Amino acid sequence: MPDTNPAPAPSSTTETRARTTKPASSEQAPVRQRTETARAAHFILQGKGGVGKSLVANLLAQYLADQKRLESCFDTDPVNGSLQTIPALKAQPVALLAGDALNVQAVDRLVEAIVTAKTDVVVDNGAASFLPFSRYLIENDIAAVLAEHAATMVLHTVVTGGGNGMDTIKGLDALVRHFVPGASMVVWVNEFFGAARFDGTDFEDTNIYREHRANIRGLIYLRKLDPVMFAPNLASMLERRMTFAEAAVSGEYMLMEKSRLFRIKTDIWNQLAAVL
Repeated sequence: MPDTNPAPAPSSTTETRARTTKPASSEQAPVRQRTETARAAHFILQGKGGVGKSLVANLLAQYLADQKRLESCFDTDPVNGSLQTIPALKAQPVALLAGDALNVQAVDRLVEAIVTAKTDVVVDNGAASFLPFSRYLIENDIAAVLAEHAATMVLHTVVTGGGNGMDTIKGLDALVRHFVPGASMVVWVNEFFGAARFDGTDFEDTNIYREHRANIRGLIYLRKLDPVMFAPNLASMLERRMTFAEAAVSGEYMLMEKSRLFRIKTDIWNQLAAVL
């Protein structure tokens, strides 16, 4: 399933919210508050395709734009290129690959654009170029390069329920081991494919999360929506390549449809505000 599908989204019912949101405890990842002078480069990385990476990039870019913190978006997915199809986000395509090899000059130019940005940037990456792009970021120590230019590297990865769940949690483990402590990590728990449970264990109780929670900046839950009302509204918005802000003033949606979209957005935005 491609990343452009309405993969996750927050819960529309009290029951779902209570089931998916755990109470605060000393075992949860610490929330790191953003300082007024901080700016960040946000990289969406996950080696498994079709798990909602482009949706995460879309939502993250919209949130940062609402906060007046977004300078640029970059779409480096050589297969789907979903982010650049949303006009309001004005994502710039980056050709990461030249044939089967990494286009080093193109990635060098991308880094140049990131370090000269005055506010945050979002970089969406696809599964097809994940390995060469990650290798570039690690071998060139881009986290240190960004730090030298007063910016932080924030990695966003996706963990899903369903059949791809174990692959995504292993991907999280590999990313933490290769990038942290130079970069901080945000985990998006995508429940569109099913509850994020692994051998009967909630994600926050898995050994991998417990091992790495001190290095995880925070968790964002993309909750499975009510399939009759909330999910079709989000799906419609995504299919029309619209943002929440555009949908709110669009004549394409009735009052209650706009109300449901607002509730979806508010749940995600509140989670992001606590993490970023």
